[in-house]
Amino acid sequence: MRVEYKEVNRMKKNGKFILLTRAEFKDWINNTKFSRKMRRVQNHHTYLPDYNTFRKNKKYFSLVKNMEYYHVHTAKFSQIAQNITTFPDGMIMICRSMNRNPAGIKGANTGGICVEHIGNFDNGKVNSEHQKTVLWVNAVLCERFNLTPNTTSIVYHHWYDLRSGKRKDGKGTTKTCPGRKFFGGNSVSACKKYFIPRVIDTIKNMNKKEVKVMEKDQTVSNYAKAAVALMKELQIMIGDEKGNFNPKDPITRQDLAVVAMRIIEQQK
Repeated sequence: MRVEYKEVNRMKKNGKFILLTRAEFKDWINNTKFSRKMRRVQNHHTYLPDYNTFRKNKKYFSLVKNMEYYHVHTAKFSQIAQNITTFPDGMIMICRSMNRNPAGIKGANTGGICVEHIGNFDNGKVNSEHQKTVLWVNAVLCERFNLTPNTTSIVYHHWYDLRSGKRKDGKGTTKTCPGRKFFGGNSVSACKKYFIPRVIDTIKNMNKKEVKVMEKDQTVSNYAKAAVALMKELQIMIGDEKGNFNPKDPITRQDLAVVAMRIIEQQK
């Protein structure tokens, strides 16, 4: 499946659902206050809808609302089960409030963050753009909630017994979720070998990029650092010809016109 991902300002809201790019997701997570303690990131695949569903009907809000309808009327949950949904083209959706425990894994919901990845990864692999977002979401959540990436803080549904809710690492009555082909497999050993190292690398690369963006802008106030980094990353406000943001400098009407033009161009 060929997909296209452009890191532009694409944030949209529809009720409680918030559609975000990777950069917007990181900014949203880092600038939102949460009322519960987060201890683990759950990784799931949806099975259905899958990549074919998304290719035929690339309507983000319709897909999550259809999932919520199933969760409420068939599974008898109070609302959509997952806190976050990732899409094959790299986009991200905030779904269930992050301040509420998910309905993702029996025995692991308290302190959990349920992330559903659109796709059936028993039958197909995660595409390259989707991989970037899956890794990004896990990395951002680990950073935000001070979680060391390992197989305690990052878990798969397959590791938990469906009846008892106890973690049995794939033994007992289980689902294959997040799929037999999810980043090399759904076992604990596959996660340790193929997934956790890539999450760690994503965190390192993410932090290197932030340091590079901010190293010449040490006068940026703490409350504005995430916003400044996002504006530079999206190429909306860049700074002077040397790349210095110069956060204390005044903005002229011609500067404002350039910013407005860049926003309009990115929305085309």
